[in-house]
Amino acid sequence: MLSGRRRCTRCGWNRCADGAAYGKVPGRDSFLCPTPRLGNLGYGVDKLLMDITIDALPVTRENLEGYSTIPIAFTATSVLRVDEVDGGLGGFTLTEEPLPEPVLHDGDALEPPGPLHLLDFGWDLSRWVMLCAFDGERRAAGAVVAVHTEGMWFLRGRTDTSALWDIRVGYDYRRRGVGRALIEAAVTWSRARGLVRMKIETQNTNVTACRFYQAMGARLGGVERFAYTNVPDEVELDWYLDL
Repeated sequence: MLSGRRRCTRCGWNRCADGAAYGKVPGRDSFLCPTPRLGNLGYGVDKLLMDITIDALPVTRENLEGYSTIPIAFTATSVLRVDEVDGGLGGFTLTEEPLPEPVLHDGDALEPPGPLHLLDFGWDLSRWVMLCAFDGERRAAGAVVAVHTEGMWFLRGRTDTSALWDIRVGYDYRRRGVGRALIEAAVTWSRARGLVRMKIETQNTNVTACRFYQAMGARLGGVERFAYTNVPDEVELDWYLDL
């Protein structure tokens, strides 16, 4: 995922917001629900959002400029405290603790220009995809899905795994099933390419995202306490979703 967090373990970004779509429509790069009575996004989506479609777009400068208009900021009211057990040999415990006051997190503000920074690495993005949820002409939400790419180390050379590189949902569309529809769209896209797993990075400061990915069936597979150089108090949490 894309993020304003500068990493010491790979050159890249990652970010997380709310965070799936059923089958593709023949002849279109759009995902629609096979159950029309529930609208285009499928089961569990707010029935007021009947006209939303999810389009698969190439990751280009023009598309990233439009994508970057979708906010990624969120307000945290709690954090997951990460404690090692027996120096780490006994694993880690994660305990949710309330914050003394709400904290605004905005990955785009950490290091502008947000998603456009993805172009600075010189990676071949031709096999990546941008999934954009449109409410009419309005961008409601979006996700960028990555695959193994020369020079990008987040997947550690795995060619059977995709990465949910970035996901963001507009304020008006959060907690209405749009994030779930994006995840399902990312799963559909990944499966169609023969991939067996999707990796998702988030942080201990985004408890809502952690619980969301867990509810989607992802399992916590990695805890990186020293991943970020510009936000050293944050802990990277890597989730894995079997496809």
